[in-house]
Amino acid sequence: MGRGGRRHTSKAALAPLIILALLALGLSALAAISAAGGGCRCGDGSGGGDGSGGGGDIGAPLDMLVVTFDSQGGSDIPTEHVEHGGKAHAPNPPTKAGYAFDEWFREPECVNEWDFDEHAVYRDVTLYAKWCPVDENGNAIGGDVDEEYTVAFDTHGGSSVPSQRVREGFKAMEPAQPVKAGSIFDGWFKEAECRNEWDFSRDRVYSDATLHAKWLQGYVVTLDYQRADDTNWTGDAATVFLGDPFILPVPDRWPYTFGGWYDQVGGVNALPGSPARESRWEDEPVWTYPGDVTLHAYWLGTPGLDYTDPGTGECEASKGTANTAAVTAVQEWFRGKRVTSIADRAFSGENWVSEAYIPDTIERIGEHAFSHLANLRGISIPDSVTELGRWAFYNSPVIASATLSKNLSGIRVGTFELCAGLKSVSIPDGVGYIDEWAFFRCAGLTSLSIPGSVAFTGKGAFQECTGLANLSLGQGIGEIREAAFKHCYLIGALAVPGSVKAIGKDAFYNCPSMSSLVIEGGVESIGYGAFVGMGAASPVVPGTVKSIGPYAFAYSSIKSLALESGVESIGDNAFYKCPALEYASVPGTVASIPPFAFSECAALKTVAIGDGVANIAAASFYKCAALETMSIPGSVKAIWGSAFGDCAALKAIDLRSGLETLGPSVFTRCVALAKIFIPATVDTAYAGAITGCTAITIYCEAQSKPPGWNNYWNISNSPVLWGQRPP
Repeated sequence: MGRGGRRHTSKAALAPLIILALLALGLSALAAISAAGGGCRCGDGSGGGDGSGGGGDIGAPLDMLVVTFDSQGGSDIPTEHVEHGGKAHAPNPPTKAGYAFDEWFREPECVNEWDFDEHAVYRDVTLYAKWCPVDENGNAIGGDVDEEYTVAFDTHGGSSVPSQRVREGFKAMEPAQPVKAGSIFDGWFKEAECRNEWDFSRDRVYSDATLHAKWLQGYVVTLDYQRADDTNWTGDAATVFLGDPFILPVPDRWPYTFGGWYDQVGGVNALPGSPARESRWEDEPVWTYPGDVTLHAYWLGTPGLDYTDPGTGECEASKGTANTAAVTAVQEWFRGKRVTSIADRAFSGENWVSEAYIPDTIERIGEHAFSHLANLRGISIPDSVTELGRWAFYNSPVIASATLSKNLSGIRVGTFELCAGLKSVSIPDGVGYIDEWAFFRCAGLTSLSIPGSVAFTGKGAFQECTGLANLSLGQGIGEIREAAFKHCYLIGALAVPGSVKAIGKDAFYNCPSMSSLVIEGGVESIGYGAFVGMGAASPVVPGTVKSIGPYAFAYSSIKSLALESGVESIGDNAFYKCPALEYASVPGTVASIPPFAFSECAALKTVAIGDGVANIAAASFYKCAALETMSIPGSVKAIWGSAFGDCAALKAIDLRSGLETLGPSVFTRCVALAKIFIPATVDTAYAGAITGCTAITIYCEAQSKPPGWNNYWNISNSPVLWGQRPP
């Protein structure tokens, strides 16, 4: 029966009868009949005008036809090319904001639905999308239908699924699958007995309905890949039908070798009802077990390594018989025991080791564990490590980089000593200290940041790191000990945080490139020779610094120096032979300017001495050849031998009332000094107090030589005017 309800006979069936009849009429009539009947096409292909239908279309061409999809405001759908008489494939549904896709229709008004399973294509055709408005939950809204129905979902013990409101004659939306422990979801059905499955692509809603979840009983296999390379595998779980085999994957993890699946972490099987054994589940990849189970990957390290239990219930790794693996991988587990330490001298001197992989079960790395390794290129120490043994990487000269655990108690004696190729080291916040010689002669190290968690840097910790140019010291560091950065020639700028209470002896000795130095308030002492030979900086020493040790800045290229009020003591020769120093200030909190404090500072022009300084010791400003003027406050009680000796440019000096003592040779060979006034408070003058000052006139407030003055105090017999002040 055709679409219009008419019964008809196909033209193909009538053709033989017509031809027999035409034999009597002649060939011309046959040709006319053939043209009129055997070669014609039905107007609609099947009673309609859409190009579909079941007619024979004997004379139709067999070329490709075009099916166009008009989504009517939805996302684009590509056209299809279909052979004559073939069927189009239903494309993926288009999308449109605020609407749910219904189906494809033959006309824009969406009256006649196209059936992709039934309708064939006999000419180019355009199909039109029908849309249904929905709310944010996918429920139908508005429209021109009279009814709206509820579709409920009974999960039968699984996770809940919200119901939907659906317009009459429309399709429900397929929800996310529910889950149920120990079961596998197998679809939604129309009845509780789960006989007839609901087809969300075809079934329409004409009344309230409840759909029922079907479940298949199964067991859950969870795979613990133990950090396999493919992170998508980690923690996978699969639900498997009871009795069905489960194919166990074979994962990869560099640099380990997969050693099988085990019931317990560490390579031991001990499932209830099965014997404990040190073997993996099945050599074949297909495995079955009637119940939930978690299987753990077991990873094997470098063959030949030895693992022993020192009596702690855990294992310690050592070289064993291994002797060829360039990449040395220490296992995390061995026969069910965690591997938590690497033994003293475990790999010392084994030059076949070029890379060491340390797992995050390791808590201790022993003394000399990786020392004297000529080919070890780099090391990464996981955060599980809390103890790093002395000389752990001593004299491994090609290590280029090192990353350290943030949980280290400290970096111990000589850990990286003589690792000349070390270019970068990451010291995380949390490391407690850096002990002596820890990075001694790491000449390749160029940049370093020390976090504030480090309580101290030990003696020689970074001594002779001759390539170190960038140094950052974190707030929180408490002490920089003796020679910690001695001979670090390239350090350019340094900021010492206020948390550092003591800068030790020779801490930054011979750092000639140090052109910037900031010492923050809080620092309390600067040790002997701490900055000897430093570069052209202009340091300001805060008042929290109570003592500056002998030779602290000697032989340096500093340009100016400011000691803030609060500094109390300066050691001998503290600023000796600073040839570029032009200005210095000494606060009144300093009791005494010590011997040779500024001696031979050839460029020193100006010195400000604060009221409160009581003593200027011998040779304090000896040979300060550029010094032209000096003002000595009244708090100064004594100036000692050669304090201003050979200050050849000194033209004027102001000695104020309160001065009591002039030591021997205080003003020796001050050839530019034309006059000097000695106040009446000076009651002691030593022999040669003023000598060799060839242009000087001496004005004395006293009316005559006080009894406490040595007879040879003016050994050069320079002119003396008693009881007079300079004009």
